[in-house]
Amino acid sequence: VLEESDLSLADVVRLSYYTTDISAFMEAGPVLAKRLDKAGCRPASTLLGVAALFHPDIIVEIEATAAV
Repeated sequence: VLEESDLSLADVVRLSYYTTDISAFMEAGPVLAKRLDKAGCRPASTLLGVAALFHPDIIVEIEATAAV
C-alpha cells in the first residue's frame, strides 16, 4: 500500500498493534524494532491486547498511518 502511494516505511508516523497474545508479540518485538530501524521508521506506537481479531488464526493486526 505504501509503495502504491510512492511512500515507504520511513514515512510511517504512527503504528497501532492489536494482538490476542501480548507475550508472544513482546517476544517478537526486537525483530520488529530491527526491521523498522533499518527502514528509518520511528513512529509513535500503541499496543492493545484484544480478545479476538477477524480470524481465529490471526494473532496480530497492524494499522499504519503515513505522512504525505
